Amino acid sequence: MNSSEPATASVFDLGVLDQFLDIATYAGVLLALAALFVTAVSLTLATTREQAMGRLACGVIAAGVSIFATIMLRVMTSGGTSEPDPAVDTAPPIAPQVPVSADPTTADGVSAGGDTFNPIILLVILGVIGVLVLLGLLRGTVRRLGARVARRQVREQRWTAAKAVYAGVLEDYAEYLNNPFAWLERPILEDLSEPSTAAFIEALGAARDLDLEAAPASPQLIEEFHAAARTARAAWDEADRNARRIGVSIFEDTSRSKLRKAASSLRTALDEGATTDERAAALDAVARLTDGLVDAPDRILGSATKAIEAAERKALPAGRSA
Repeated sequence: MNSSEPATASVFDLGVLDQFLDIATYAGVLLALAALFVTAVSLTLATTREQAMGRLACGVIAAGVSIFATIMLRVMTSGGTSEPDPAVDTAPPIAPQVPVSADPTTADGVSAGGDTFNPIILLVILGVIGVLVLLGLLRGTVRRLGARVARRQVREQRWTAAKAVYAGVLEDYAEYLNNPFAWLERPILEDLSEPSTAAFIEALGAARDLDLEAAPASPQLIEEFHAAARTARAAWDEADRNARRIGVSIFEDTSRSKLRKAASSLRTALDEGATTDERAAALDAVARLTDGLVDAPDRILGSATKAIEAAERKALPAGRSA
């Protein structure tokens, strides 16, 4: 009776160990599959190629660690289940003869004539299937990311081109505005009743409303700004070409003579070598000569007035003010 108790305990311990290993193996499979599933979901949410590759690497490492840990657990414990315990008497007890059943299975349901199923095989198979599925998802994700990057590059190129066109219009218009004599040479650019001038001012305002510091995500906004910039470009070219062609020919000879004298007076008003009285008188002559012909822009006369006033203050003796 006593000799059979250790053998029964040993068999019980080995059965518990096998059950523990099976549970650990299935848990490792589930963890590996969960890691692959989470990685596949995160790949679909990636916005850049680098982000997708980083998430893929994390998922593969997590799944690999789970699989490797499960395999190592079974390998490290397999030796303990096959070697008999030397402390236990290995001599089989004398047992009564039992009729052999037609089904050669042991009491725990495992075939006595064949090998038991190894869960590691299932683990490897599922791991291979998961990796193949993950690679397929990665290929689709990388393809989508590549298409997304290509579309973004196209949008940025279109936006850059539109910005260049718009900047060119602003530069040409600023050159006209900053030229103190251009309004006397191309006066219809100051006249909003002129159709070409009015069309340019309207087109410039539409492009200015669509101009942003950075490229928008909406392709429609980019295309609208691109079209508005090209419209402003064409409108300025037409207005400037028309103004140069007409010049001062719309005025009579007497009016054209006044405009020439106004240009000469304006040159004196802007001459820092002239006295302040001469400059002030010349500026008054500009306003008088252009009255009724061209509206003298404040950007020119106002700037000249401020320059004359600054020269007067500078010429005053120290301690006195104007």
